Amino acid sequence: MNQSKIDKIKSKIKRRQEGPRFEHTVGVMYTAAALAMCYGADMEKAYLAGLLHDCAKHYSGEKKLDLCKKYGLLI
Repeated sequence: MNQSKIDKIKSKIKRRQEGPRFEHTVGVMYTAAALAMCYGADMEKAYLAGLLHDCAKHYSGEKKLDLCKKYGLLI
């Protein structure tokens, strides 16, 4: 995934999360990348995982279950 796509995702998340939540997300994103670097893991995947870790936090439990069913994710 290139930086442009990551920036688009980051921008979309920023619009949906309030200030402190987004600041937390950015911190987790950088921490995940730093840990990946230390342990030889894929930094880009870690960066993206950190960025996305709270992306569904504002959804209700029911909405999350519906999305899992829609996309065939095991619960």
